[in-house]
Amino acid sequence: MGVDRNHRRLGLGAALLSHATEWALANTGLEWLDLHVLSTNEPAIRLYLRAGFTKVGEVTDMFKFDGRLFSDTTMTKRLREDQHGDG
Repeated sequence: MGVDRNHRRLGLGAALLSHATEWALANTGLEWLDLHVLSTNEPAIRLYLRAGFTKVGEVTDMFKFDGRLFSDTTMTKRLREDQHGDG
């Protein structure tokens, strides 16, 4: 997910994330949403934390762009309880 640089800080990211979450709840049996974000993308991480995601891991130096190394943060959000009673 991304928002064009010229349209950031207008609530579009939060609206997209909310819509995706509502769609997943209404149209799938998913119990969790997982995502990956560059660890240096602090605005996105704050957005995901406000939306109820938690950090569950980080892989350092996962990507290399233009000669620079970037870490990857994994985040997750529980949508509903396990439907099978085993988790």
